[in-house]
Amino acid sequence: MIKIALLFPGQGSQYNMMGKALYESSAEAREIFSRTNDILGYDLLAVINEGNLDQLTRTEFAQPAIFAYSYAIFQSIWKGKKFFPSFMAGHSLGEITALTCAGVFKYEDALRLVMERASLMQQATTEGQGGWLPLTVCIRCWWRRSVQGFRMTRIKSWWLTTIPRIKW
Repeated sequence: MIKIALLFPGQGSQYNMMGKALYESSAEAREIFSRTNDILGYDLLAVINEGNLDQLTRTEFAQPAIFAYSYAIFQSIWKGKKFFPSFMAGHSLGEITALTCAGVFKYEDALRLVMERASLMQQATTEGQGGWLPLTVCIRCWWRRSVQGFRMTRIKSWWLTTIPRIKW
């Protein structure tokens, strides 16, 4: 039996028009982008398809775009199949996508996590604190805590903890 592994990309894989063909050809993708727009409060496809690459490259747009697009591809391709990948992994942001596709997180909850992560990362880079260093650490009830209103920066242990690099 063939085992299939999927690897989801992190930030840096975004490009203009990346969701257009998928949106036009997949009912699942249209539904996912509609749900995404409701949560984000703006039209993500407009940013991807009509915006410029400088805007799409900004962390607060790039991360939700890559996450939504990767999830939509997964749902469009694998939902109707009779098999499921044996392994899923991701690079940085892609780890959240892999966990969501594996059913660990609900899409809406994961998108909110991605939004908060992107916001924190964008704030740090615009405040001149240097780049970001993604670290994967053990999980310890972070999602329940963040849903109850805790800021993620106060949680000591979560998937994809991201900390600012220190300028020397």
